[in-house]
Amino acid sequence: FVGAKAENGIFVNQEMVDCAKFAFEHCISLVTSDAAFRTILVEGRVHMPQVHLTDCWGTLDFGFYNPDTKTIVIRDYKHGFGLVEVFENWQLICYCLGMIVKHPECEYVDLGVIQPRPHHKHGACRSWTTHISTLYPLVERLQKKIVEVYTNPSATPGDHCRYCPGAKHLSCDAFINSGYNAIDMSFAPSLTEMTNEQLGELYKTCNRAFNAIKHLRDNAANQIISKLDSGSKVKGWRLDQQEGNSYWSKSDHEIEILCKELGIKDPTTKKIKTPIQVLNLLPANDKRRKQVEKHLKRKMGNISIMPDDGREADRIFGNK
Repeated sequence: FVGAKAENGIFVNQEMVDCAKFAFEHCISLVTSDAAFRTILVEGRVHMPQVHLTDCWGTLDFGFYNPDTKTIVIRDYKHGFGLVEVFENWQLICYCLGMIVKHPECEYVDLGVIQPRPHHKHGACRSWTTHISTLYPLVERLQKKIVEVYTNPSATPGDHCRYCPGAKHLSCDAFINSGYNAIDMSFAPSLTEMTNEQLGELYKTCNRAFNAIKHLRDNAANQIISKLDSGSKVKGWRLDQQEGNSYWSKSDHEIEILCKELGIKDPTTKKIKTPIQVLNLLPANDKRRKQVEKHLKRKMGNISIMPDDGREADRIFGNK
């Protein structure tokens, strides 16, 4: 599997294979009878009419019903670093409701996640086991929220935002405002009070966050450059292209003759210098500079974006 390209375009690495094997072995260890084995669902579609008759459904990673203990067992694999808690986890509860449709005789539920990559105090495999009656008030809360969504929807930012298309496309004001608040918040964690293990985990997390933010920033910059270059306006930003290295428009031999004719010599080196270096040998008001500048060319530098408050356009076009 290592090196293979998945359907979503991601290339499989050794860590992914190791994590998948870990999850598989954990799931198989939970199935203790043939009767339970016959009820297994892997990537199985389930519907939750208890929440909404048509619009609540999902695809659970792994689940089965154990008739000996009358228990529905659900396991959901999480490959990311955002820690997922199992207690009253809405996703797991919904998957469980879908399994209850298939096995209404169940009395207990065992809901868990498998998250092998980040550190968690309860381990990579953690679960919440409870009586089915515990879910009844939680289902009522879900039903009330569904009614609110269809009648008077409101947006409340939280951990759930990471899975919301409104956050992905930055079309949710509540999510955007919460992000601004996080940027403005400043705090100084006391690193001296952390254990060595906590420091190591913190540094690993900071590195991952830094790379993720840098990736997002670079992509945003590329999009802005593309839009500005095509003539579109992006409020608060303008293109800025730095001048690249200078070079001669003629051969070294021709430039050497030119320098001799102009009486320009540099005793420190025999190699023909760049146009800028030659110009630096001449005083600012030296007439020979124009002769040198005629044979100077520049490469195009990198294009970047710069903050724009409108004054640069005023300077260029003479607006007041």
